[in-house]
Amino acid sequence: MFLAIVTSIPLTGMLWAWWADRRLRKLQSAGWKRAVLAGMVAANVLGFAWVLLGRMYGWHTQVPLLFLVSAFVWHLVVVPVMLLLTMTLLTGEAVVWVRKKLQSRLVVVEDAAEPASAPQCHTSVEAMTLSRRKVLAAGIMGVPVALQAGAVAKAMTQLDEFRIREITVRLPQLPAGLEGLTIAHVTDTHVGRFTHGATIETIVARVNALHADLVLHTGDLINDSLGDLPLAADMMSRFRGRLGTYIVEGNHDLFESRSGFAKGLEARGVRLIANDAVTLQVGNDKLQLLGLQWGPSDVEDIRTSRGRGAMLDEHMASIEKFRDPQAFQVLLSHHPHAFDNALANGVPLTLAGHTHGGQINLVEGVGAATGSYKYITGLYDRTDANGDRSACIVGNGTGNWFPLRINAPAEVIKITLARA
Repeated sequence: MFLAIVTSIPLTGMLWAWWADRRLRKLQSAGWKRAVLAGMVAANVLGFAWVLLGRMYGWHTQVPLLFLVSAFVWHLVVVPVMLLLTMTLLTGEAVVWVRKKLQSRLVVVEDAAEPASAPQCHTSVEAMTLSRRKVLAAGIMGVPVALQAGAVAKAMTQLDEFRIREITVRLPQLPAGLEGLTIAHVTDTHVGRFTHGATIETIVARVNALHADLVLHTGDLINDSLGDLPLAADMMSRFRGRLGTYIVEGNHDLFESRSGFAKGLEARGVRLIANDAVTLQVGNDKLQLLGLQWGPSDVEDIRTSRGRGAMLDEHMASIEKFRDPQAFQVLLSHHPHAFDNALANGVPLTLAGHTHGGQINLVEGVGAATGSYKYITGLYDRTDANGDRSACIVGNGTGNWFPLRINAPAEVIKITLARA
């Protein structure tokens, strides 16, 4: 299923390119336009194939970053936009064709008494057709080239950028001794293809500059390859939190092996919380971190294809035995919909990621992902049936699996706990 979906992406792009080439072929002196279009498509399909085959066969040879960014942007931004515009064009042409067919059946009776000297207006059908074709050709070439160039330029300038967002969470359940406790919330670093090198050093430096009591990572530490895990685990081990650094797994972390991911973290002394809990003594108070694993527990579970909600219910039930009613509890989950489980089970604070803030938005928090997630970015505050308040903070992610962000800036969130 995965391969079917992924391979359909470049095939769809090539189908659109074939249609565009047929339109361009009707024009005189369109050879260079067709050559440019063919070159763009070929280069981006090659880049996409490199990413896919690298994922399948573990190729880790570095290729120019611009080449990879271009391939991602072409297939996941430019081609969908061009398909939408093409469908709009074809629909308009179909409407015009139907109108012409209907008009051709009407009998037009000209007024015989019209003076012969009346001015006649003749419009060249051939000239109009040529003009429309030129406009269409300009659109076929101009729109994708301009869109590709603009999107790639924006992506290249933001790959190593992220903001520090500060959020204060006010909860009545917070013990007095935890007032002012700070958390550096890191998520979706996707160490690998687009997050590496100097970007890693910047993340470590800026997280440590927050001097947070806790550093909590809510999954997708690596992008897809366990070959990048040593670098990612080293980054985690260098974070400095007075009470420690902890992480839960995300879907990208498990692409190759759940056990391999866990062992790689353990080798660097990084504490992974997967359907487990960690209780910390903070003065006279207890702070308990509850961590949910991602997805099914084993291959047999994967074959049953249970829904996300059912799996979150099961994982939440599995950590019930670890919960300390005397502790202030924080739930760590990669998927933000675990907030519903936290609310139903009286957990006052949930931290999550996964959404990348919607990745590409009209305005921050409103975009294509709005229909897929109830909680996309920032702070959410809810009250349960008993009148108890719970909060959830969803991070936009600190790194990138996809290079372009629009109104969904990468971030590290500094959380300060306060009593309501």
